[in-house]
Amino acid sequence: FSYLYFSDPHIGHKKFNHELFDKMVTLTKRYKPDFAIDPGDNVEGMSGRPGHIYELSQLGFEEQVKHASELYSRLPIPIYGIDGNHDGWYYEKNHGGAIVGVDLEARIKNYHHLGQMEGHLKVDGIGIHLFHGNDGTAYADSYKLQKLIESYTGGEKPNIVHSGQYHKAIYLFRRNVHGFECGTLCGQSKFMRGKKIQAHMGFGFVTV
Repeated sequence: FSYLYFSDPHIGHKKFNHELFDKMVTLTKRYKPDFAIDPGDNVEGMSGRPGHIYELSQLGFEEQVKHASELYSRLPIPIYGIDGNHDGWYYEKNHGGAIVGVDLEARIKNYHHLGQMEGHLKVDGIGIHLFHGNDGTAYADSYKLQKLIESYTGGEKPNIVHSGQYHKAIYLFRRNVHGFECGTLCGQSKFMRGKKIQAHMGFGFVTV
C-alpha cells in the first residue's frame, strides 16, 4: 500500500502555504495513494502570546476549522489524523474542551480522528504510530525522533512512526522502526525566526 503524509499546516496562520497545499492535492491525484497520515497542528489556534493575533489570517475556532475542512475535503483519499499542541489550545488553554479533529471528522467524510497528541493505525498488519510532541526543537534536527524511537518499550514498537511538531523533514531507521519527521506546510513564523528555528516545508509519499 502507499500513503501521503503531511503535518503542521497551521491553517489560520498567515504563513500557511496555499500554493504548497495545492501542489500536494495535485500530486495526490496523480500518484493515487490509499490514504493520508496527518500528525497534527491542523490549525494555528489562539495562543494568547503577545502579538500572536497579528499573525493570523482566520480568527477563532470556527473560522480556522471551517477553512481546514474546506481544504482537507479537496484530498480524494481518507485522512487519518491527530490533534497537535496548537489544535489543543482550543481544548486546554482556554478550557473550552473543543477537539479540532473531532470537529473535522463531523464536518467532512474523509477525515478520521485518531486521538490527541498521538494515535495508532494498523494497515495490512503494519503498525503506524502518529505522534505530536509538546516540547521545543533540539540542538540537532534528528534528536527528538531518535529519542522517541528509543523510548518505545520492547515488544510495543510500531513498524513506522510519523512525528509532527518540530517542522523538520527527516527519515531514519532505528530499532527496526522507520521514523519520519513530517515537515510543515507553514512558512517560518515570527516566533520561529526569533528562536532561529528552520521550517522544512513539504510533504511526502511512502510505499510500504
